[in-house]
Amino acid sequence: MAVDNHLRKQILKSPLAQFRQQFPQRDIPEALRALEARIKQLKAEEKTAREAAQRQSRLIGEAKKSGRDAEALLQEMRELSARRKQLENRLHALHEDVLSFFETTADATSDETDLNLPPSRLQYFEDGPAPTAIRLLDDETAAWNAYAGAHPGASIYHRAEWRPLIKQVFGHDGYYLYALHGKQITGILPLIRLKSRLFGDFMVSMPYFNSGGALADNLATEQALMTEAARRAQDMGLSHIEFRDDIAREAMPCRSDKVNMLLRLPADSDALWRQFTAKLRAQIKRGQREQPQVKTGAVERLDDFYQVFARNM
Repeated sequence: MAVDNHLRKQILKSPLAQFRQQFPQRDIPEALRALEARIKQLKAEEKTAREAAQRQSRLIGEAKKSGRDAEALLQEMRELSARRKQLENRLHALHEDVLSFFETTADATSDETDLNLPPSRLQYFEDGPAPTAIRLLDDETAAWNAYAGAHPGASIYHRAEWRPLIKQVFGHDGYYLYALHGKQITGILPLIRLKSRLFGDFMVSMPYFNSGGALADNLATEQALMTEAARRAQDMGLSHIEFRDDIAREAMPCRSDKVNMLLRLPADSDALWRQFTAKLRAQIKRGQREQPQVKTGAVERLDDFYQVFARNM
């Protein structure tokens, strides 16, 4: 891992806080705790030596100004300067040890996982049979949800309940495709058609959410689902399809101006709280002090909602 200047400053400012932020699944090593404690001690010693040198400099100036012999004072200044230089060199060496610690940990982490894919989608891409059929979901919601529930790359937004809910709330039709090998579901692709005078006519997987896209037993089946979706979209006269997943597909344009940010969750909320930086914890506490309230309603709440929505969007 190459450490740029900005990250270097952040690490050296607070090694333990940065370790929690960059490697939330790892326990802080005792060696790193000892390094930070030693750095704090040396910084305190260097500050004391610096202040002593400043006082000595004033004494030398006063002695020269009054015509007194300042040689003894100069010798003490040389000893203080040598002490400060020694402390600075030791601090520099400790800083390099800390940075090396981060580089080694990052390299070990990158060996464990391919950081180009989110952790939940690392294990299932294997060669497998091509689908024997691709169909449009009708009443097979139980089988669909069973597949989504067992797939490591699925999110809650892949579940079949969103199709009737979005239709009821927004009036948009859903086209949920699934792949079969024999009688077994081997892939799913939820799609919602968005049609408006302002934005045009197209499909998204999934609108209103940050995740979606095809999920299957292997990449070939995912590609087959997307190819079938493209064929249907062309027959319907749609302008395009937007797949909100994390994988760049061959021969398909890919937007890079948006990202998914993932936080691996520890076993309990206390461990998660300790991973946050002091600044983030202070921001959360500020929001808690405001004692926010959640209010629900109908048209009488519309103006309140729109004020918040318009400001944020």
